[in-house]
Amino acid sequence: ATSDGWTVSQTGNWNGAPQSVSSIIYSGPAQKANAEALGKLLNIATLLDSAEMGIPLTIVLGPGA
Repeated sequence: ATSDGWTVSQTGNWNGAPQSVSSIIYSGPAQKANAEALGKLLNIATLLDSAEMGIPLTIVLGPGA
């Protein structure tokens, strides 16, 4: 994604419940278009609106990703 103009600010391991699919968590309506664009680029269809992560966009990779 960085070669497509996206900036990766941090990486880490998911500490939440195991995920069955990859997803993008976006923080509020202002980030929805960015989440959709990133989802299209990465072929991730599951988008979740949540401010819980504390950052605009979070990608959670599921099994096999």
